[in-house]
Amino acid sequence: MPDNAMNEAHADEALFLFQEVADSLQLDWFLFAGTCLGIFRDGKYLPGDNDLDLGVKTTPAKLEMLWEALHDAGFSLGPWCRNADGSRNRHIYYKHGERWPSRDGILVDVWYDGFTEEELNLTVNYGQVQYKGRDFLVPYPVQVYLQVAYDEWWDSSSRKSAKGKEG
Repeated sequence: MPDNAMNEAHADEALFLFQEVADSLQLDWFLFAGTCLGIFRDGKYLPGDNDLDLGVKTTPAKLEMLWEALHDAGFSLGPWCRNADGSRNRHIYYKHGERWPSRDGILVDVWYDGFTEEELNLTVNYGQVQYKGRDFLVPYPVQVYLQVAYDEWWDSSSRKSAKGKEG
């Protein structure tokens, strides 16, 4: 598990594999927090970021199906987390061919519960961004979501966590 900047090739593989798994289950999912910011604003992951952030809106039963399908696809399932704003996410890890990556593996934070009212309102409909020839859903309008999450999101010199997502 990485403790500094992530390996972009491994991150891409994890993101694309997550997309395939979640889409096969017909889940309502989207780029979230720092991953949404980086891909929308810069067309790439944020420099120095060490994880992918993905949001999922679904039922508890479908969420269990997602964990099982991700595990079957080669992801390692890690701990559940509760954050300062009451949101919940689960850490999952990925590196091709390694069940528990020890080096260069990718941490994927899957946000699944406790979205703020503003976040829920901005994920009733979705916008799209393209990354490496693939379309990804983002909260809509994405600029409003990023304003809510980061204040001056357009300032790439500002490096802070999304509000409430520090924990």
